[in-house]
Amino acid sequence: MEKLQLIPIKIDNIDFYLSFEKSYKENLYIYQSRIYPKDYKKYQQLFDESRLSWFYIVFEEKYIGSVWLEKLSKEDTSATLGIFIAYNNFRGLGIGQKVIEKIINYNCAAMSLLQIELNVRANNLRAIRCYINSGFIESEKNIKNGIGVNHMIYTFSK
Repeated sequence: MEKLQLIPIKIDNIDFYLSFEKSYKENLYIYQSRIYPKDYKKYQQLFDESRLSWFYIVFEEKYIGSVWLEKLSKEDTSATLGIFIAYNNFRGLGIGQKVIEKIINYNCAAMSLLQIELNVRANNLRAIRCYINSGFIESEKNIKNGIGVNHMIYTFSK
């Protein structure tokens, strides 16, 4: 078995996701505003429309987080990336960068993407470094709900 896997989130395994909510409430909220795709309750519909790809991150057979790409409409060529690693002992190991590489390689053609965007809190330096190492560039900085946010973009080569 590969050390790092992405396992699709489906109707029959989504209940496991609730285990991440405790970690979010205890420590992830300082890094990010949410741990779910925006319209996750419509998951099956969005998946069928090629608007959402959502995976558990599994490292050494342990579920440690989640990653997703979501589009606002089927016609969009841009998607938003969301990723989190729920447990401190799995951060700083390069897992995030490998996960981003996997989801980009797996989904860019299937979702007809030309670019991927994300917002990251300006004080989350570890995540910013991970995104830059994954090929994202910082496009702008602003304040959202009183929190400094960096907007970052990954553009696919033609």
